[in-house]
Amino acid sequence: MLLVKSIEVIEVNADICDLFHKQQPSDTALPQVGTVHITKEMVSGKQFTNAQGQTICIGMSKQVQDAIGLPFEVLDNLNKALFDDNEAILARDTKIQRQKDRINFYVNMSFWKKLKYLFSDYL
Repeated sequence: MLLVKSIEVIEVNADICDLFHKQQPSDTALPQVGTVHITKEMVSGKQFTNAQGQTICIGMSKQVQDAIGLPFEVLDNLNKALFDDNEAILARDTKIQRQKDRINFYVNMSFWKKLKYLFSDYL
C-alpha cells in the first residue's frame, strides 16, 4: 500500500494503517512546554488497477483526500451505483429473454395448438 500523507509517500505492508498527526498549536492558545498533542487516524487503502494492469493499494489521510477533492466515499458510491445498474440490466435482459422464448414457443406451434390455446387459459 502506498500511504499518502501530505506530500510524503510511505510504503507499508498492509491495507490498513494507523497514522499519527502532531497537532499544530492554534494562534489563540499558547502551547504548554513539554506537551505534545497527537491524534490518531485509521487509514484504509483502496485497490486500483493502473494502465499497465498492476493492482496497487493507495491510502490517503483525510487531509489529503480533502486537499485533492476526491474522498474515497465518492469512489465507493460510484462503484455501488455501477453495481446496481449492472444488476438492473441483467434483470431486464433476463425478462426480455423470457418474453422472446414465449413468443418463439407460440410462433412455432401448429395451427391446431394455437387454436387450442386461443380458447384455453394457458397463456
